[in-house]
Amino acid sequence: TPEKYKKWTHIVMYFSPIIKYQALLSVPDDQPHVWEGNKGDSLNGWRFLTDSFIGYQFIIFEDKEYDKKQFLKLRNKNTNIIIGMQACIDYIDLTNYHLSPMADNGWGSDFCFVEFGPLAFFNLPHNFTIILRASWKNDRKATTETSNNDFYQDRIYDGWEIYFKRFNIVFGWKF
Repeated sequence: TPEKYKKWTHIVMYFSPIIKYQALLSVPDDQPHVWEGNKGDSLNGWRFLTDSFIGYQFIIFEDKEYDKKQFLKLRNKNTNIIIGMQACIDYIDLTNYHLSPMADNGWGSDFCFVEFGPLAFFNLPHNFTIILRASWKNDRKATTETSNNDFYQDRIYDGWEIYFKRFNIVFGWKF
């Protein structure tokens, strides 16, 4: 096979676990509060989060003269596409995990919030990039008798649901 027709592909994987302490120091540890515009169900304590991706990279065109450096690397004519699935654990509350578990008809302190969806990354010639991403997220669902309770800890866990969260189009230029 001629060299110009040889293309290589490979699997791309990324996994980043995070353990962090999140607190609003002006409130007691057992008092719920609003954090970054959430529903007001945040409690002080340790959280576990992850960000992960698995995908496949297709090389469309590879610039053999990329080693020649020029101002802002405008010689880059590489074109590749990465298509895969991204999944993020938004958080698991480690400190308050056993406070009101779902198995005991609690409000779901042990619930694992996950966001997931397909992602396509286009690395285009002259350092341009396009990212397309759609995401869905899961959430707790309360019983019909308790779903209208204002305070989330007065609700009884009755399963979970998935809803569409967002669609992103990101256009960029790497310089």
